[in-house]
Amino acid sequence: MIDPTDNTPAFTFVDVAGDILRFDRFRYEYPASKDRDDANWLDCRITFHSMMSQKVDASIVTSELPPLAESVRLVLDKVQHETEWEPLEPWINLKLSRESSVISINARIALRLGSGPFIEYTFECREDEVRLTLSDIEAVIGAFPER
Repeated sequence: MIDPTDNTPAFTFVDVAGDILRFDRFRYEYPASKDRDDANWLDCRITFHSMMSQKVDASIVTSELPPLAESVRLVLDKVQHETEWEPLEPWINLKLSRESSVISINARIALRLGSGPFIEYTFECREDEVRLTLSDIEAVIGAFPER
């Protein structure tokens, strides 16, 4: 479940059945680092909840979040029929596609770094829900700028 006391920015893809794919608990991995590469790593938690619930701790570089927002925007605005987002860490992959007013998000996430097992699920999301998610992704980008 979502912790209502955690005020850090987060984003959630919610499908028509109420299943969720949530990215939350963002924190700079090395908050005191002066090194540009280390300074821009973010820790986060990815939660997948459907008939079962799984949580994975992950790392994302701040520069990888704007391409995610752009991938979502391109599909929402019907500029591209399909986009893909795969950050540096190889256990997260999102493919977004559009069929009329439904946005499909195929998520593939490894439960353990590099070795799996993998969870793969397709979320069928309403356009208005994905627009809210895009707004939340942009809030995370604003809260964790590239340093």
